[in-house]
Amino acid sequence: MRIPAACRVRDPHCCSRSGLKYTTVWENKGRMLWVLVSTALLAIVLTLGLLWILVSLKKKAGASAPQPNHRAFFFMGVVMLIAGTAELLIFLRSDVSYVVALPLLVIGLVFVVIGLVNRDKWRRM
Repeated sequence: MRIPAACRVRDPHCCSRSGLKYTTVWENKGRMLWVLVSTALLAIVLTLGLLWILVSLKKKAGASAPQPNHRAFFFMGVVMLIAGTAELLIFLRSDVSYVVALPLLVIGLVFVVIGLVNRDKWRRM
């Protein structure tokens, strides 16, 4: 079927006469929302399914999980705190929102606390 030239320039009257339906962005908004929601739900279900499979395989193998290196947590936290503080100072001086630097500071602080709380478990290297 050949599309008339007027339909190629989005003439709604011409397209309605030829049987093609011209939809606006607002009419497609509801469809896009359903696509996004269903895609997100599918991703969540697939991720949870894969995690469940991995956990069940791990339990069947009978292997215990390796202990984390708390000393590494501490040093990664210190580096993140330093980088986050530098980023925060740069953003404050340049009138950019400092909210971008907050996650790095919070994660760094959490890692430092985890490392210090478990200081007795630090591995010697």
